[in-house]
Amino acid sequence: MPSPSTELLSPPGPSVYSAPVSPPFDHPSVAPLFLSALSIRVPVFVDEQHCDPALEIDDDDPRSWHWVVFIRSDTPSGHADGKIAAATIRLIPPVPTAGHTNTEASDDEKIGGKAVRPKHGATAMWDGREPFVKLGRMATLKAYRKLGLGRLLVDAALGWLEGNKEQVTGAMDIEVGGEIGDGDRERGVGEWKGLVLVHAQKEIERFWMAVGFVKDEGMGEWWEDGIEHVAVWKRVRLR
Repeated sequence: MPSPSTELLSPPGPSVYSAPVSPPFDHPSVAPLFLSALSIRVPVFVDEQHCDPALEIDDDDPRSWHWVVFIRSDTPSGHADGKIAAATIRLIPPVPTAGHTNTEASDDEKIGGKAVRPKHGATAMWDGREPFVKLGRMATLKAYRKLGLGRLLVDAALGWLEGNKEQVTGAMDIEVGGEIGDGDRERGVGEWKGLVLVHAQKEIERFWMAVGFVKDEGMGEWWEDGIEHVAVWKRVRLR
C-alpha cells in the first residue's frame, strides 16, 4: 500500500455548522478537509459506536486544528484524485479550564456505577488552573486499521504543537462567540506550557500509553456518549 500522507486544516470557523452529518459529505461553504474528516468520523462514531449524530459537530470544531490521513489508491474508489480519507484527529486550543470543573456527578447521574464526567477535583496531574490543549475525535475507517495511522496522527499533532507554542497560546483568547472575559482569565487562562489532555476511550487506553501519555487514575472512569472513558496526559517539549 502506498505511503499515507497527512494534511492539516487550521481552525475552520463557524462554516462547519453547515456541514452534513450523513453522506454525501459535500458543501460549498465548508472546508473540503473538514468534510473529509467528517467522512471518517461519522462512520466510526455514529454508525459503529452509535453516538448521537446531532452532537458530532460541536462548538470545538470551528476553533480546532484538524488532521486527516489520506491513502492513495490505484484502484477505482470514487475519488477523482485517487486519495481516500482514512483517519483523522483534532486539537482543541485551551479555553478557561477547557470545560472542566471540580463538580462531580451525583449518584443519580451515574450509569452502572460510573460517573458521567471525570473527577477533576481528585486529579494530581492537573492543578486546576494551567491551560491545556485536548486531542480528540481520533478515528480510523475500519478498512485501514492496524496500519499505524493513529500513531501517525498523534505524532503529527504533537510534533506540530512542539513548534507552535505562540500560535496555540494566541488561540486561547478566541472563542466562536468572541473573546474570553477577565474573570475567565483569572481562572487559569495564561501561557500554555505544553500540557495535553485526552479523554480516551477505555478500550484503547493502551494505545495512548504506547505513545507516551500517562493515565490519570484520580479522574477515574466515566461515560461519554455511552462509551467508557479515562483521562490521559502528556507534556510536550516546546521549541
